[in-house]
Amino acid sequence: MSTLQLCRNGHEKSADNLYVYTTKRGKTYGFCRACRAVRREGHREWHRDYMLMRRYQLTRQERSDILVSQDGLCAICYTRPAIAVDHDHETGKVRGMLCKGCNTAIGVIGDTPEALENVLEYLTREDIAS
Repeated sequence: MSTLQLCRNGHEKSADNLYVYTTKRGKTYGFCRACRAVRREGHREWHRDYMLMRRYQLTRQERSDILVSQDGLCAICYTRPAIAVDHDHETGKVRGMLCKGCNTAIGVIGDTPEALENVLEYLTREDIAS
């Protein structure tokens, strides 16, 4: 039978229910499942914020403001939820928020007006068999 130990946050748990970590300096400590879940979620939020700032120089509030201005919908199709930050790859300037499909389409087609004009011309051709 396992003895009870305190997790790093003071919860009393059996030793086999602790996730044990060892630091680079050799110190060991453990988290119970509940504390580990809270720690992981906190890290996810931190990482999301860090990547928004690193990639787009955008805070969580600025991203939220863009979403509110678009009613939470894609800036291109206006039907699906906006989840991706769209930006100009040359200047880095954020243009808006897009759904996954529209973001992928721009990535494949390219974000130049000429490429989009070619797509429009192709789609409106009358000589294509229906």
